[in-house]
Amino acid sequence: MKKIIAIFLILIIHSSLAGQSKKDFFAMARGDSVVIFLTVPPKSNEGFLVYRQGPLPTNQDYVLLTKEHPVSPVVDPDEARAIIGEDWDIVVKAVETDVPFEVLRKIRGSEFASGLLSLLSKGVAQVTGRWFMDTDVKSGKEYNYKIVYVDSRLKSKDSLIKRINVKEIYPAPPTKLSAVAGDKNIKLTWEYPKWKGNYEDLAVQFKIYRKSEGERFVNILDKPLIRDDAVPREYTDWWLKENVEYSYYVTAVDPIGRESRPSEIVKVVLKDITPPSIPQNLTAEGGDGVIGLSWNMSVELDVDGYNVYRSTGLDKEFKKINAKLVPLQTPFYFDSTIENGVQYFYAVTAVDKAKNESKLSNAMGVLGKDRTPPDPPQNLTYKVEKRILKLSWLPAKAKDVIGYYVYRGESPDIQPKIVFEPLKATTYADSGYKKQGMTPGKTFVVSVTSVDRSYNESEKATITVKIPDDEAPLPPQGLYTDNKDGRYVDISCGPSPSLDVKRYKLFRSELGSKANPVELGEFGKAPFRTRDSSITKGKKYLYYVVAYDSSNNRSGESRIDTVFVRDFSPPPSSRNVKAKMTDKGVLIEWERVVDFDLAGYNVYRSEIPTGIYEKLNSEPIREQKFLDPKGKKHHYYQVRSVDTSGNESTRNERVQPK
Repeated sequence: MKKIIAIFLILIIHSSLAGQSKKDFFAMARGDSVVIFLTVPPKSNEGFLVYRQGPLPTNQDYVLLTKEHPVSPVVDPDEARAIIGEDWDIVVKAVETDVPFEVLRKIRGSEFASGLLSLLSKGVAQVTGRWFMDTDVKSGKEYNYKIVYVDSRLKSKDSLIKRINVKEIYPAPPTKLSAVAGDKNIKLTWEYPKWKGNYEDLAVQFKIYRKSEGERFVNILDKPLIRDDAVPREYTDWWLKENVEYSYYVTAVDPIGRESRPSEIVKVVLKDITPPSIPQNLTAEGGDGVIGLSWNMSVELDVDGYNVYRSTGLDKEFKKINAKLVPLQTPFYFDSTIENGVQYFYAVTAVDKAKNESKLSNAMGVLGKDRTPPDPPQNLTYKVEKRILKLSWLPAKAKDVIGYYVYRGESPDIQPKIVFEPLKATTYADSGYKKQGMTPGKTFVVSVTSVDRSYNESEKATITVKIPDDEAPLPPQGLYTDNKDGRYVDISCGPSPSLDVKRYKLFRSELGSKANPVELGEFGKAPFRTRDSSITKGKKYLYYVVAYDSSNNRSGESRIDTVFVRDFSPPPSSRNVKAKMTDKGVLIEWERVVDFDLAGYNVYRSEIPTGIYEKLNSEPIREQKFLDPKGKKHHYYQVRSVDTSGNESTRNERVQPK
C-alpha cells in the first residue's frame, strides 16, 4: 500500500468525484437500507440534513431523518480514529502519517484523498461527513431523498433532490480469468469493464479467493486490490507448494461491501520447474587420447545425476556426450572420443528427479597431448598491388593444421610475427604499418609457417619481396622569379626534400592562355639558376618546377610564381593636342606617337588646369581622337601615351576647348 494515494488518483470512480465543484450525491441499497454518499462533503462548520418522501407514489410530505443533529465532519482526531476503526492502517499508509491530528488534517484538507478513501472505508466517509445510512426503507420501493446543506445555525445553503429505487445492484463479476504457473508462483489475469460514469457501476476493488484440494475458498488478499483502469487486471500469488492443484476465482466489491458473483473458477497445478544448482569446481586433465573430468558432488536432495557437455569453441554449441546420466555419487567422467591436439571445452549440469536441468557450469578447456610440428606450407609466392603485398601458398599436408602464421622483416634474423591468430586461408594481404601500405622501394624478407591444433609450428617458408617505388617525390622548394626590365626573367629554384630525385624540369605558361605549358629546360640537380629571354613585354607568365625520382615518378608542382614582364621607361608624350566644342561634346585630337611597345592613349579631364585629372577611357585608345560627350568649355584635357608595360608619358600639355 506504499504511496496508495498515487494509485487512488486514477481510480475509475473518483474520476467523477475529484475536483468537482458541483454538489451531488448517489445512493447504494443493501437489503432494507440505503446509503447516501455525498460527492462534495460539508465544510468543518457545516453539515447536511436528510429528508425522505415515500414510498412513492405518495401525497405525504418529506420526513426529516436527521432529527437529532445534521450529519457533519468529525473535528476530534481521537474520535476520527475510533470511527475509522480497523481501516486505520490502510488510511495511515495512504496519507503517510500515523499521527491522528495529521491524518485528520490530510483527510479533511484534500477533497481528492477524502473522496478516494471514503469509497474504500465507511469510517473515512463518516469522518468526512459525506455518509448517511437510512435503515427504514422497503426493498423494491422508490423514495425521494432531499439533501439540505446547512451552516452551524441550521440555515439552509444548498439542497439536492433525487429519486432512489431501493434495489440492490451488485457489481458485475470479473470475466476471462486465467492462471499461469510460474517459478514458485501463479499469475492471475482477468477482464473488467472500464468505468463509463454510471453510478450503478461502483465496484472499487477486487477480492481473490483460493483453495487447494480438501480446503474451502478463502480471500488471500491482506490489503485492497484497487480497481484501476490504467493498469492491467492481474495478481501474482507467491510461495505456493509444488505439485498441488489450486483453484481460484475473483469478485468485484463496491464501497458498501456488496460483492459480485464469482468469476469462473480456474484450476492450475504448480509444477517443479526450478532447476538444481550448477555443479562447482569442474577440472579437466588431458592424456594420450583421453580427457578426465571431475567436479564437486551436488548436495541437493532431489538431484538425480549429471550430464556432460563438450564443444570445440566457447562460441560454439555444447553437445551432450554421455548416453546415460552420470550417477549422483560418482562426479567424474572420462572422454575417450577425442583427437590429440584438438582443444575441447567441457561443462557439466545437474539434473533433478523432475527432469529440471541446471545451467552449464563454467567451461573448462583442455588439449590432448601432441608435440609433433606439421610440415611447412609450399610454393610461397607474392605480388604487389597498390602498395599491398599479396601472399599465397599451398597448404601443408598435415591433417591437424589449423592455420598459418606470417612473419615480415628486413632480414632473415629479424622477422616479427604480423599475424597473431592462425590464418585459416592460404592467402594474406599485408597493408603495412597502420594499414598505410608497404613502403615503396623497400625490400623485405617474408616467411609463413604452419600451425597445428596443439600450436606446434613448422619451419619457415621464406621469400624476398621488393616493393616497387610508386611514390612521387616532394615538390621542389624555393622557386623565385625576377623580371629584368622586360628584357628577360631571372629564375632560381631549390631542391626537393626527397632524397631519390634525379632531375628537375622548368615549365612556363601564359596567364589566361589555354595553351599547354612550355618546357624551358631540364636540370640534373638543384639548386639551379637560369634565365628566360623568350618573353614578350606586357604579358604575365606563370613558372613552376617539378622533380623526377630514380623510378621516374613525377612530383607535384612547386610553388607557382607569377611574373609581369615590363619595363619602366615611359613612352614619348603626345603632341599637338587640340580640343574643340561640338554639338555632341568636346572632341580631342592629337598627333600619332611612334614607340615600339606603344599600347595606346589615355585621355584625362579636370575642372582647373592644376587640378586632379580624371581618366575618361577604360582601355587604351588606339586612334588619335576621343569624344567626351559630357565635356564643357571650361574643362581642361590631357592626352597621355601608354606602353605595354603600363608606363604613361610624363610631359603632357593641357588644352581647353575652343
